[in-house]
Amino acid sequence: MEWKTEDILKVITGSGLLTLLSTIVARAMGWIRFGKVDKARVGKVEAETAIDIATVAQKRISDEVKISDAALQWNINLASQLEKANILNDKKQAENDRLHGIIDTMKRDFEVAFEKLKSEFNRRIKELEAEFEKSKNDFIKEREENREEIKRLKAEINGHRR
Repeated sequence: MEWKTEDILKVITGSGLLTLLSTIVARAMGWIRFGKVDKARVGKVEAETAIDIATVAQKRISDEVKISDAALQWNINLASQLEKANILNDKKQAENDRLHGIIDTMKRDFEVAFEKLKSEFNRRIKELEAEFEKSKNDFIKEREENREEIKRLKAEINGHRR
């Protein structure tokens, strides 16, 4: 048998049309028969995906809330510790101020006592100097008197010897 070009074209065209027609019919039958099931499956997958996304978002929000709560608690604890430290610092500052007051009082008392002691010391020195001057003058006077007496006695001795 010999194939003519027309026959070949008929076979190719016929088989192509048959293939195309069978594909269209098969798809149409699948769409009609399985379309609702496919849409339901797609809807189910979309719903599961939405639930998964919502679960992830809820988990993320829950984690952020936990982190925020932990940070808030940390801040509260830190603020409490800082308040305690400030109270302790205020007490230490009050103690320092009290000690400075005592030191200032001691300095003033010492200066007053020192001035009194210095004044008393200077008074006593002046009294001692006055006593020393009196003693010195008395000594000089006595020496002069003794010299006069020695001169008189020498003159008397010299006068008896002659």
